[in-house]
Formats: sequence, structure tokens, C-alpha cells
Amino acid sequence: IPVYRVERWLDRCLLSVVRQSYQNLEILLIDDGSPDRCGEICEEWAKKDARIRVIHKQNAGLGMARNTGVEAARGEYIAFVDSDDYISRDMILTLYRRIKETGAQACYGGCIDVDEAGRKHCGIPPKRLSYTGKRELLAFVKEVIGKRPQESGNCFTGMSAWGNLYDVSLFREDGIRFRKEQKVLCEDLFFNIAVCRKVCRVVIAPHCLYYYCANEGTLTKAYRAGRFEAAKKMRKLLVKEFGQEIRHDEDLVRRIDRNYLDNLILCLKLEILYRRENGRSHCKRQIRRMLNDQTTRRILSCYPVHRMETKQRLLFTMMKLRMVLPVFWMFRLRYHM
Repeated sequence: IPVYRVERWLDRCLLSVVRQSYQNLEILLIDDGSPDRCGEICEEWAKKDARIRVIHKQNAGLGMARNTGVEAARGEYIAFVDSDDYISRDMILTLYRRIKETGAQACYGGCIDVDEAGRKHCGIPPKRLSYTGKRELLAFVKEVIGKRPQESGNCFTGMSAWGNLYDVSLFREDGIRFRKEQKVLCEDLFFNIAVCRKVCRVVIAPHCLYYYCANEGTLTKAYRAGRFEAAKKMRKLLVKEFGQEIRHDEDLVRRIDRNYLDNLILCLKLEILYRRENGRSHCKRQIRRMLNDQTTRRILSCYPVHRMETKQRLLFTMMKLRMVLPVFWMFRLRYHM
């Protein structure tokens, strides 16, 4: 559990972990140089529960904190929990049983999105729950990278590392680690790609077990000036990662493009969300810059927008036509910003 500036939510997270129905746990709290009281709160929990170990380190980011935990772990399996989220009472037990029943090296669970008002939404479990062999695992990776054009809205097992259970051999023998998030927009995606390149089988537990909370100021919502450039770099890294496969797999190309477009949507949302802090004119300049960008233009020129569901088709058509004001207002209306 990486811990950084989560003083408001840390107790909630740790309570959900220590109360797991599966009790044979080692709980590693990695204080990533948090400037608030998080380090003290971690130590207080360690005094109350002998299963908890606290590691204090200099701040280096989420991925590096997870790597610190991986290197210190002594168990047979590893799960990751973000400290501003929480988990259902039976999450570890459910994932553990599924791995033992199937012989898989990784088990992915579903998540429940919790918005700032406390409203909860759970994705629909997929029909396919097991992937074995190189071809099937590539199919799973493609599902993780991005949706097909006609698909939308249902995020059950996404690209994140949290809410899953991994065989420790992936870290000890295969040497899998997280990349620095300063170098990639989403270190979890590349982590899961590395996992699927090493395992023989992954399985899905068809239950929503992890509560992903849209807390104010969390990493995915925080404004980051270079996020759009990072999104473009991420697409280049994905193309490089699948250099061989991409030549003969149009579906993979479309999913990588969709990944870029989803990141573009997030970049646009954040610009509009922070329009008061940064200034409305700055917001519109940034929207115009992203819509006029060569990468955006190239992808939208060949992406099958006509196959998307109605609202997305309308939005992406406006983006394709570089209609800055309509895009601005559609985001405000659609996301109540």
C-alpha cells in the first residue's frame, strides 16, 4: 500500500485491509515521504496489528513505492491497494481461491467506481473469465489497452494493478517492476503487459471487489501541465512495445488509438475542470492545441468514429472538425463541470 498525502482516507483503507476475511496477510505500508501525518498514522496502525510493517522512504512516486513493497514482501502472492481507496471484506479470499482453483499466475477482479458524492457504479463482468496461451493472453492485453469503437462505459477489469492478485514469482524470478510514472502516463498498463508476457494463464474473478474512489486531489484528477505530451509519448511506447504484432493486427492498432483518445478525453476534461484556476482563455488555447495536434489529427482521420455510440460519435465528430467551443460546452454539459 503506497502512502502519500492521503491523511483523510488512510484509516478507511487500512480498516478494510485488516478486516479481510482472509487473515494470513503481510501488510506493507510504504510511506513515500508523505509531508502530512501519514507516516505517524502508519506507525500507529503497526502498533495495533502485528501483520503491518511500515517502510519510510524518500518520495519517488507511486510505481517506485510499489517496487519497494515488492522487494520487501515475503508472501506467496502480492496485491496492490491504493491508500485513498478501500476493498471489500472478501477481496483477497476471492482472488486467492480463484488462483488456487485454476492454477493461474494472476487473477483480476472488478472495481466499483465511487464518485465524490458517494454514488457507486460497478462494471458488468465479462463473459470470458480465463485466458491461456500466447494468443489468448494477447487478446486479454488488448482488452486492457482499450475498447473497440462500438464499446463504451463498462470498465470491469481495467489497466490498473490494484484489485488483482499476482504470483510472487513474477517479481522474484521474472524481475517485473513498475516504471516511473514521470516517464509513462500509466505505469500500471505497462506493468500488466509485462505480466501477460510472462504468465501462462490469467483469470478473472467476476465480482466487484475494489472500491476506486474519486477523491479530490488524487493523482488521476490532479492537473498536470505535461499530461497531453505524456499521452502522445505513451502511444509511441505502446507502438514500440507491440512492434511485431501491430503490423498484422488492425484490432490492436484500433485499441492503441482508442487508448490515446481516452487519454485525450481526460486531458480535455482536466483543462475544462481547471478553467477557473488557469483562466478560461488558457483553457480554450489548450483545447485548440490538442485538437490541432498532428497525432490527434492523424488518429481521428482514420478512426471509425461512425461505429461509436451516439454521444461519443457526436463528441469525436466535433473534435475531428476542431470545433473548440462546441467541445468545451459539450464537456461541461456531459460531465456537469
